[in-house]
This record gives sequence, C-alpha cells and structure tokens, in this order.
Amino acid sequence: METKIKNALSDINLDVSSTEEIIEQMKQYVFARIHRFAMLKDIPSEVIEKNIDKFYDFIFDSEYCANCPGSKNCQKPNPLLTASIDFSSGVVTRTYSPCKEIYRNIEFQKQFETKDFPDEWLGETIEKMDKSTPRLRAVEKYVKYLSNTSSGWIYLNGAMRSGRSYVATVFCNDLAKKNKGPINFINAAVRFKELYDTAKENLQRALNKYAECNVLVIDDFGNEYKNDFVRDAIVYPILSFRASHNLLTIFTSDFTIDEIIQLYSTSKAGTLRAQQIGNLLRKMCGKEINLGEIGPY
Repeated sequence: METKIKNALSDINLDVSSTEEIIEQMKQYVFARIHRFAMLKDIPSEVIEKNIDKFYDFIFDSEYCANCPGSKNCQKPNPLLTASIDFSSGVVTRTYSPCKEIYRNIEFQKQFETKDFPDEWLGETIEKMDKSTPRLRAVEKYVKYLSNTSSGWIYLNGAMRSGRSYVATVFCNDLAKKNKGPINFINAAVRFKELYDTAKENLQRALNKYAECNVLVIDDFGNEYKNDFVRDAIVYPILSFRASHNLLTIFTSDFTIDEIIQLYSTSKAGTLRAQQIGNLLRKMCGKEINLGEIGPY
C-alpha cells in the first residue's frame, strides 16, 4: 500500500508523519470532490476507500487537466496522459491514455505540408505578438481575410530581422488551429531550386503542391535563383493559379514589388512576364506592409 500511496501522491508534498495520516488526507481530498464526477457517485464508499490511491490519482489528474497549461508546460506526474477509472464486476481499474492536447497537436501539425521555419515558433500566437504599428496593419489585413471581407494576399517586406517570417508563421499557426490546411510555408531559395532541379515529368505534380494548397507562404521571396525558366515555369504558374482561385498567399521579402519586377527581368523577352508577375502581386496584395528595421524576431 505504501508504494501505491507514493505513486498516487507523486510530487505532492503533504506534511504528514505516518501512512495513516496520508491515507486520511487522501480520503478527505477524494470525498470532498467526488460529487463532481457523475461516474463515481454509484460506487460504494468502501470500494473507494479500498482503492483510495486510484481514485486520488484520477481526481487529481482530472482537476489538473481541467486547467491545462498546454503540452509544453505539463508538469503532472504522468505528463501528457489522462487518467480514467472503471468499476465493473467489483473491480476498480485505473488506466491512462494520451491526452486531448496530444491529439490536438497531431491535428495541428498535420496542417503543415512544408514548414520552413523554426520549430520553436509553432507555439507563437497573435495574442503574444508584439503590436507595433506595422504588425497591426498586417494583423488587420489577416483578420479581413478571416472574416471574408478580403481575399487579398499579404506582402510583408522590410529589413532582415524585422520579423517578417515570424509574423507569417504566427498567421500560419492560427490557420492551422482552425484546420485551414494544407499549409506550405516555403523558403523561396530552397524550394524553387528543388523545383528547378525536378525532372520534367515530375514538375507539374511538384508545382501543384504549392499552387493548389489552401495557404502558401513564400518566405524570403526575391532571394531565390532566377532565370527565365524559374520565372516562367515555376513562379508565374504558381501565382497565376493561386490568384485565379483566391487562395491565400503570404510573401516575406527584402524587396518591394517594383524591385521584384526588376529582379525577374532576366532578359529582354522576359521583362513582359516579370511585369505580369508584378501586376498579379499589386492586384492581389495591394501595398506592401513594411515591417521596418530590426524587430523582436
């Protein structure tokens, strides 16, 4: 019984000097709360007393989970597990199963097909974000998208370390929690190079992943390798499809839209297509949201 008691109390510090006092305090704790649990009301008192450690674990666990601090901050003796209790044929059984937060996190992670941002940003939210004026403008535009008052894209530019990628990640986190995936958050330099190197027979399928997903973030746009093929066979088809289907697209960039046009004017003949990309960006994004200089992220 002493081993069971230690398991039940775990890291709870009760200032007692004997096993009997521990058991008595456990009984007081359980019987003071048992009325809150409908499934326990019909269990005889003597059965509860005989299995007091199991009922203590169950009630303590339930109360802790009712005020869940989040999966990263769970400090229960049995972190990320939920206790349940069963009474049948005179036998009390206590079991543990993965908590709802685990399943919620699995569903959250499943929303991302590509995630080119640091894992530590996955927990970041709009509420926690610094509310500087430029970031507020970005939030306002994002909220308009959520309320269906705007299908416009979002173009975030500014100096390196101004928080462009961070703000885009926060929006993606919020969309993932709302099950708005699939989401692809791609680093332009890495993923456009992958597409450029993709065999011709596989290119369309690879393009479709980014063209057709519900949410696409093109991070560090403009710093990718550029030539006529990248512009005409990768960038323009993706953006054109997404514009015609009103699919949310977010850009982060060192460059303005005008500068993107210049960068993609890789040949005389290509200047017209570069201008088409610029026209798409202006139509769908409106004005750039400049986040300024160095920010919190």
